[in-house]
Amino acid sequence: MFRNLPTCGIQGEEVYGPFLGGRGNSEKPMKGRRNRLEIIGEILELACVGEVTKTGIAYRTNLGFGLAQKYIDELVGRGLLEVRTDGLDGGESPRRVYQITEEGMRVLKKLRELRRVFC
Repeated sequence: MFRNLPTCGIQGEEVYGPFLGGRGNSEKPMKGRRNRLEIIGEILELACVGEVTKTGIAYRTNLGFGLAQKYIDELVGRGLLEVRTDGLDGGESPRRVYQITEEGMRVLKKLRELRRVFC
């Protein structure tokens, strides 16, 4: 579903790699519940491609909006995601979009390495 997207600024890594169904050992379907780091990895993978909304994060990671917001708030607070408000024309209210920071890229790379070793 998410294949053939551009890389995420990490050399040799494809987007939606280990956490959202990329190549390697992750071809096996995930069994059971995801742990906290897997969910964080999924959110960072999504934000790595570009700007993503809270709705996009909740939908693509299969989280409820309340739980998605808790993860987003934590990642923003830790400096792994940054939030920006899009100024929409035509009377629509602005929307908040999230994108990965440089520190978020470093954390994502480490999470990918750990997953590759242990999964």
